Amino acid sequence: MSFVERNKKPKKDNKNYYSDYNYFFPKWENQCTWYVLGRLLELGVSRADLYKKLPHTNAENWYNDTKYPKQKKAEPGCYIVYSAGKTHHAADGMGHVAFVEHVYPDKSIRITESGSNMKFQSRIIPYPYNFYLNVKNKENYKLDGFVRVLDCSPDNYWVEGQKYRTIKKKYLRYDHCVGKNKVPYKNLSASAQAKCTNIGGYARTKIDAQYTFYGFAVDTKGNIWATTTPDGRSYKIWICVEDSTGKQVVKV
Repeated sequence: MSFVERNKKPKKDNKNYYSDYNYFFPKWENQCTWYVLGRLLELGVSRADLYKKLPHTNAENWYNDTKYPKQKKAEPGCYIVYSAGKTHHAADGMGHVAFVEHVYPDKSIRITESGSNMKFQSRIIPYPYNFYLNVKNKENYKLDGFVRVLDCSPDNYWVEGQKYRTIKKKYLRYDHCVGKNKVPYKNLSASAQAKCTNIGGYARTKIDAQYTFYGFAVDTKGNIWATTTPDGRSYKIWICVEDSTGKQVVKV
């Protein structure tokens, strides 16, 4: 669940783009909506949530018709929307969406994108973000704004290899046996029990325990797990359920 900027084209074995997990694949492969959906899935946004809140139509409708918060400020984790002519009217242009990877001090942004007239690319757009792709009637394209799906600002996203501590009374559960997000204390090894407290028969990590996280993963139940090993093989620290904002951990 850590936010890592993308600067290369996704590989063909990435299911977030090249499988029916991405509901724009294969019909709209390489289109801008296909790419932005894949990027959001890749960053751990719930597929069910995206299916409900993102438009399933042309890019120019992805601002007016979305159920995610709209804003005029560029931030990492947002997607940017350009409309072409009248929305819901593809004959005068279908618009464009791209994903914001980075915002620089001068307000310029680095985006990643794909589209009918190009495949994946990364580029920098200077403020105020005029649209200058090689498209017909480019003067017809206008910036609608940004849609905030993820909060990936430096103070809020998890960075691999950084040390975090639990927030008081916001316990992290230990070990990869979820049940109903309850891990029986007696089922843990002695070394695992030493890191936990026994709360009503269930194990929870001690208040303000400190960890260095090297990677994050989401299981089929929406639980977010972290690994404390640099090789990223052992995801045994339960963070929370479908909460990508880090509310249950703080950076040391």
